[in-house]
Amino acid sequence: MSNKRLFHYTVKSRLDLILADRIIKPATAMIEPQERPATWFSFNPLWENSSNKIISSSQGIYFSCGLEDMAKYDLPCRIEVNPSCAPYDWNAFKRLSGISKLMAEALFESSIEGGCNPLDWWVSFDSVGSRYWWAIECWNGKNWEPYSGWDIGNAVIELSEYKKQAGKLSNQLASVQAQYKNAQFVIGGLHNSIQAYLQKINRLESDNNELRQNIYNSQIEYQRLIDSHTPSVLELENQQLRLKKQNIKDELEYIILENDELKKTQDDQCIMFSKIIDGNNGHVRYLQSILRKHGIPFNNSIGHENNPKSNMKGIMVAIA
Repeated sequence: MSNKRLFHYTVKSRLDLILADRIIKPATAMIEPQERPATWFSFNPLWENSSNKIISSSQGIYFSCGLEDMAKYDLPCRIEVNPSCAPYDWNAFKRLSGISKLMAEALFESSIEGGCNPLDWWVSFDSVGSRYWWAIECWNGKNWEPYSGWDIGNAVIELSEYKKQAGKLSNQLASVQAQYKNAQFVIGGLHNSIQAYLQKINRLESDNNELRQNIYNSQIEYQRLIDSHTPSVLELENQQLRLKKQNIKDELEYIILENDELKKTQDDQCIMFSKIIDGNNGHVRYLQSILRKHGIPFNNSIGHENNPKSNMKGIMVAIA
């Protein structure tokens, strides 16, 4: 905004209420439900026509009163404020207030028809206290003159209190800034600690990965050794099995040979015994008595001429 003077235009009846509260409150009349109330100001140096009042005549006719006619019904007044208290222009108001597009267009067109310039409008969405007021003036029919009913001393006192509060806030801000610096120092220390911890974790992860790789390499080497020694181990086992098999075969052959020798010896004994019996049948009974004495079963036909050899083999087997 420029260095032009910014005013809140009103009338005497409303000014008394404003002075009693020492604040200019946002307007709530004739706004939409979703619309944010705003406190209105204008850069128009003479009068803001959007502040014209609708008057009803004795005949029941309604008409709008301008600056010249307003004094007949209610004295025009204005409060000059610090421009910083109203930071939003007409376009910002449309964007931030929630006013509908239809209502904004209607307000704009009616204002143009009424001789207003929306480019002069500036608003605040908060109440504006007396510490932002620079002057209060009333219309004398020709010019604007200071309003004698407003004690500027009270405003100066209030401004002084505001400065004291601002000083306290400044001290509090300095304290907060100091705390913030200390917090930054602490945060810096924590950040360094966290970085060191993360570096340690990275080292541990690196060592862990190296250990896993070593284990994997050891497993590969172990498997390679197993694979390289398996054929020789199997060959040794096969040699041992072949040797054991050969030993068993040799033992079987020895047993068979020995059995054949035994059979041959028995046959020879049977033949010899048979010859003895054939030569001396009188000894058969004596032989039978010997067999009975030793519990050896025998055939009654022993010594019979038809089967002497078979009987002798049975006797020899029983004795063996």
